[in-house]
Amino acid sequence: MHCRSLLFTGSFVLLLAATPAGAQPASHPPGDDLEPGWHIVRPGDTLESLANRYLGSNQLWRRLAELNRDILNPNKIEPGQRVRVLVPVRGTLPLARVDRVSRKVEEQPHPNPWAEARPGDLLVERDAVRTYRASSAVMDFRDGTSLRITEDSLVFLNRASGRLQGTSTHAVEIVEGQADVELGQARAAGGSAPEAGRPEVEIVMGNTRAVSKPAASGTGQTRARKAEGGGAKVMVYGGEGAVEAGGATVQVAQGMGTSVEKEGPPGPPEKLLPAPSLSYPADGAVAVCASLRVTWQPVPESQSYTVEVCRDAQCAELVERTVSATGGEWRASVLPPGDYFWRVTARSRSGLDGYPSATSRVSVREGMADATAPAGSIKILGTTVRIDDKLYVPPTVALEVAAADGGSGLSGWQPRVDDKDSSLEAWTGVWPAGAHTAGAVALDLCGNRGPIAPVSFIVDSVPPVLAWTPAGPPQEQFRSRRGRRLRRGDPGDQVGFLWVPSDPYGRLRWDERWRTAPAGTVHQSVEIASDLPTFFIKMETARLLLDGKPLPADKGEKQEENKGIVRLDATDAGARVTKLILRTESTEAGPVLTIEAIDGVGNVATQELKIERVAAANPER
Repeated sequence: MHCRSLLFTGSFVLLLAATPAGAQPASHPPGDDLEPGWHIVRPGDTLESLANRYLGSNQLWRRLAELNRDILNPNKIEPGQRVRVLVPVRGTLPLARVDRVSRKVEEQPHPNPWAEARPGDLLVERDAVRTYRASSAVMDFRDGTSLRITEDSLVFLNRASGRLQGTSTHAVEIVEGQADVELGQARAAGGSAPEAGRPEVEIVMGNTRAVSKPAASGTGQTRARKAEGGGAKVMVYGGEGAVEAGGATVQVAQGMGTSVEKEGPPGPPEKLLPAPSLSYPADGAVAVCASLRVTWQPVPESQSYTVEVCRDAQCAELVERTVSATGGEWRASVLPPGDYFWRVTARSRSGLDGYPSATSRVSVREGMADATAPAGSIKILGTTVRIDDKLYVPPTVALEVAAADGGSGLSGWQPRVDDKDSSLEAWTGVWPAGAHTAGAVALDLCGNRGPIAPVSFIVDSVPPVLAWTPAGPPQEQFRSRRGRRLRRGDPGDQVGFLWVPSDPYGRLRWDERWRTAPAGTVHQSVEIASDLPTFFIKMETARLLLDGKPLPADKGEKQEENKGIVRLDATDAGARVTKLILRTESTEAGPVLTIEAIDGVGNVATQELKIERVAAANPER
């Protein structure tokens, strides 16, 4: 299978500086400084050819045979087999070595098929390396240059074109994705120093060409990314650089970056955002969550953040990565026990990556992670009415959530209304009429979710109904004395609106003070507490008008004593009427009788009836 036919998120081509055509590598006798490596056998390889390639003489094949005692015939080694070889520390071979791999990384020693990549493997011209999701690899080169390959990337090694003269050079072509290039970094093997000289790296991304140059110290660091739509992003963290596109070139100093559209030219250099300040967990802390939670202080002018979790402090061994975190918090997946390092990089609105933060160490230990969900309850506050198995509440019902977590601590809770995720505004606003359930899901700082049992209620938003009918009072409430009906505490000649609980009805008698009192004056007031209030009024020297029309009263056809009596019923289909208030008041338009019926959850129905004076003998006139 041809490696270029595979599909990946990131793809790079690396071109290595090569020994001039026809030149033979110098012979390195056994006493020279050598370091070990692993060569993957290609078709036609023998120990003699490998000795000639790496040590400069096929006569030194016995040196390799001593390192590979399992090889019985030096002329018969199989393609794909790993053979231990020796490489000159200060050699000029067009050679890269796989230094670190994390998770799933593969290599293709051309023309062999793809196989698992391992640290120490030596890659030469036309070889390739690819990484998968949440995987990474680091490749070192002979001059101390290092290439960090992040997830979903594809890298090819080929001969350099020789465009850069007088320096140790590499060329990196980024087809898709991103590359981090570090210049002048000594390799770890044997503690050897990098090759003399100041290496430069040419980076090609479509129509954009960038050159990364080291500082006077010989070190430098550049990140280049192929942007969506064919453009490019170049960021210089150390050393300096130059970016050419669309016939124009801009110099990019350390701490600056530039954006390039598909056809160029490069935009003016911008200052890179500072490294975010990490907040939680503290460096060296033990994680309390099965799913690692990290927080940081947001960086002004940032659009998003890249968060990386690695096995090493240099973040070369990637474990997990996101490029779209927002705000100041992110949660990784569940990590197996071990030590980890994490860091955060802010990305500006123009798409340039700022400086990455220093890595912070965190330990995940067996059995110490909080996997217990929080618990809680919901309480309905304020006025409620329970009738049989139904609970009635007002439209502005107040709900209180009490939740706690004994592990990592409570993070918050998510409201649920009628078995669906909702918002806090829905809880604090006006509820629609009808039956509802209010539940919640409590969240702790480790992401554990604990459902909270919902409460059920009926929102009553309909006020009571007031109805007037002509009717005499209940006969059993009357007492007879000397041929006329009386009540205890007979008011005699008193005027106004008169009623006591023992009376079968209230009496409405004209009171001249109603006419002369200042507007707003309340004269008499009656309050009845009942779930089914009914009130009788006998209009004697005054009558009541509703909407300009007299109330229909009993005409006394059966009993003269009932003449002029009206009945007021206050009903409510929900929380029921709990209070009925009647009061006489003076207004600018004249005296009125105000009626208020209040149900159990506070809905109020109001009526205002005009009071007119009439002759005592005939209250209907």
